[in-house]
Amino acid sequence: QLVEYYSITGGVPKYILSFLGSQSIYKAIQQRILDRNTFLFDEPNFLLSKEVGEVGTYFSIIKAIAAGKRRSGEIAAAMNVPQTGLTRYLKILEDMDILDRMVPVTEGNPAKSKKGLYRIKDNYLRFWFRFVFPNMGLLETGHPDAVMRQIRDNLIDGHTAYVYEDICRQYIWQMADEGKLPFLPARVGSWWGSSDIEIDVAAVSAQKDWVALGECKFWKRPVGENILQSLEEKARKALASKSFREYEGARIVYLLFSVSGFTEGLQRIAAQRNDVLLVG
Repeated sequence: QLVEYYSITGGVPKYILSFLGSQSIYKAIQQRILDRNTFLFDEPNFLLSKEVGEVGTYFSIIKAIAAGKRRSGEIAAAMNVPQTGLTRYLKILEDMDILDRMVPVTEGNPAKSKKGLYRIKDNYLRFWFRFVFPNMGLLETGHPDAVMRQIRDNLIDGHTAYVYEDICRQYIWQMADEGKLPFLPARVGSWWGSSDIEIDVAAVSAQKDWVALGECKFWKRPVGENILQSLEEKARKALASKSFREYEGARIVYLLFSVSGFTEGLQRIAAQRNDVLLVG
């Protein structure tokens, strides 16, 4: 429940206070965001208009990213503009701490990497551009129920689960500080390759002798052995790629994050192996 609230408020005290007293996350959204008389309804427009001109261009960029267009070429195609014309806008949004350009954790020179993916750093902006801004016509003509149906159907898988991945990546550092990880990471992030393989959590050591790879599941049911098997298969393909060439011979630890616990079968496996960590 705390993750659900954090996935929208991002820990901003003003936003948290506005959500207090609501019966559920959905009631909070309906009463505090979709109501045109609340400050959160138009908060992103207010924040951006204070900082930049050409608000429409910035809105279009962020909307494209919220819709899943994360590469600069994809964003440009969604906006029907040349890719080179976006560079300045993307840099400004990064400087404003609204966007973050992520690269696979194995990239030695992130600034020059061609594998960069953009994400919206601010949780509320991510939610607003995913669910509110594209439906502004419905909301302004008095049809919030139609928007609420979309939110109920897509909030967890289309938004909260991704924020949970961010939380898991942050928690890696805490695990290392508390001695729960067998090495001190030099970099923590995620990994993706030229194929469709994506690994939610990845951490590497400075000496290139340790690699941690993990999956994050924001599910209502416990995570089972099949997820470990899937992660091991992804890891096998990832470690065979050029990206991990410098980590040949490194020791591997598998991390499984879950908000709903783990099956007894998976717990037995983890108890028998020292390369599998279950994080509740």
